[in-house]
Amino acid sequence: MQFLVDALKSRGFLQEKQSLNDITSDFVCDFQSKECMLGECHICAERKLFGCDDQEEIEVTWFEWAMKEHAYGQDDKMKQIKRMMKTTKEGTLKDLLNKFNTEMTKFKKQMTYLYVIFI
Repeated sequence: MQFLVDALKSRGFLQEKQSLNDITSDFVCDFQSKECMLGECHICAERKLFGCDDQEEIEVTWFEWAMKEHAYGQDDKMKQIKRMMKTTKEGTLKDLLNKFNTEMTKFKKQMTYLYVIFI
């Protein structure tokens, strides 16, 4: 999620000094409301980040974590494993905004469960 936020900050869609919690609270009425955080609130359920039509086709890059094959070892004893690696994604600004909105929905749900567990 932080990689998406960083990419949007660099494009000026989010304020530079906002933390991830600040950004999340902009998408809900009440940060501590289970309804809001799960997307069930009739007031804030549809809050999303949008770009201007003339900007949506701008090419952008951002980082994501992805599962990749990784080979290690010496010549005669090479092993293949899968591991999470930071990868560069390319797409349009519209793709980035759609990805952010999808991930924000998931992130709000995760925040709700963490809040219930630890508080």
